[in-house]
Amino acid sequence: MMGNYSSSAQAKADPENFKSVVLHIAPIWVERIDGRWLYMEQAMAETPDKPYRQRVYRIMDEDDGVENMMFELPGDPLRFAGAWKDTDRLNQLMPQLLTPLEGCSVHLKRTGNAEWTGGTGDQLCESTLRGATRAHSQWWLKSNELRTWDQGFDAASKQVWGPVNGPHIFIKETTK
Repeated sequence: MMGNYSSSAQAKADPENFKSVVLHIAPIWVERIDGRWLYMEQAMAETPDKPYRQRVYRIMDEDDGVENMMFELPGDPLRFAGAWKDTDRLNQLMPQLLTPLEGCSVHLKRTGNAEWTGGTGDQLCESTLRGATRAHSQWWLKSNELRTWDQGFDAASKQVWGPVNGPHIFIKETTK
């Protein structure tokens, strides 16, 4: 899951439904033994230094896969913008300073060699973004691709944010 991703190919192929987004996932706190910790940053490609979503993930093994627990950063998360390039900036944080996003964990199961799929399932992942009361996420992960379908729904179960026609398709950038 770690790496740098872009949805520019999808945005070029379907500009009416998708924008070009960059996604960065980097390991943090690698010495910890209470799971694998990752920092994630997501931004529009035209404003990569102004992420609209920043999270810390804690990956925990489950009997039949992994649980990707999600956390919000304390205070103004934009002070950590770009930390995926220099994760030492996050060393001042401790996990207890993070806010867990209850009900928003993504449970992933292996579906093939280096392939995983899963989502939030029936959990109640609360959201107040753009009039939503709950959010739902579905993920598909391959060695070079991450597809995420994040959607928000209001109290009447009407979708109020997120793609309607399918997931964002992020292609992993290869290092040169």
